[in-house]
Amino acid sequence: MQRIPFEQTGYRHKFDSPEAVRAYAEQHAGLMARFARRFARKLREGRRPVARLLDVGCGPGTLCIELARRLPDVRITGADLSEPMLDLAHEQARAAGLDGRLSFEHADATALPFQDDAFDAVVSVDTLNCLPDPPALLPECARVTAVGGAVSVAAPRRTALGYLIPFGSVVGITIASLMQRRWAQVGTSTHLPLDTTLFYQSAATALVLLLPAWLAEGFAAELATPFLATMAWLIIAVSLGAYWAMWRLLHRDEATRVASLFYLSPPVTMLMAWAAFGDRLITTDVVGLVVAGMGVALVYRIGLPLPRKSSR
Repeated sequence: MQRIPFEQTGYRHKFDSPEAVRAYAEQHAGLMARFARRFARKLREGRRPVARLLDVGCGPGTLCIELARRLPDVRITGADLSEPMLDLAHEQARAAGLDGRLSFEHADATALPFQDDAFDAVVSVDTLNCLPDPPALLPECARVTAVGGAVSVAAPRRTALGYLIPFGSVVGITIASLMQRRWAQVGTSTHLPLDTTLFYQSAATALVLLLPAWLAEGFAAELATPFLATMAWLIIAVSLGAYWAMWRLLHRDEATRVASLFYLSPPVTMLMAWAAFGDRLITTDVVGLVVAGMGVALVYRIGLPLPRKSSR
């Protein structure tokens, strides 16, 4: 696992803001639910019965709640160093009707205020990157776990797939833009109204993502204001608005130039995260922004000739 240096994570800033804590909880709800299903199944299949479980770095308590729903006979304790996280954990536990079986403690993950062998199982998800000294977490988890108990420490992995998916999408859009422009030039494409084109684009995207959404999330959604606002932004601005802008640009400019603009998507998203959520910009982020900007500038500076209009 490639660890991000603690000073580059920005977690101290994030976890001190109640708004950012709620955003974190919503963003990681699906991850915690999937992990809870797997971990609860392993505990039920284990040889040792579990009566006491500790979640180290419990955050907003999402994993504790999901485990409590699946393990009704287990007493679960969550520990976290962020007060806003613990406030949200208490709130969510009460809303779920599980506050009688859940408790939350203000504690440092590397100096837990529990006796030796206090728990039958200890779990920690997405906590290592938050710690200035990650190796110190493991001995503490082992210390508070009873002999024969279970310890599970999980951290998000950086896989090549995570980089290939955005790259593949940009390449696909580039190829589609070039093909569309080429067909238009040779007169082999059927001209469709813009609204019809947008409908086909959106329908195809929905069909492709339908199965992964069902397998990964089970179509789980909380119809709250943040969720609805996010969906409105994604549908109106990011999807329909972006498609409309792309096709308008294709009608007005060279496909190569239009396609080059898509390479600005990652740096623009990075700047939006910095402005909206306080994400810390690291050196590689700035370098990527500069390289993408220079590449687009070169495409436009070369001055590719536009197709000449026939004179009549």
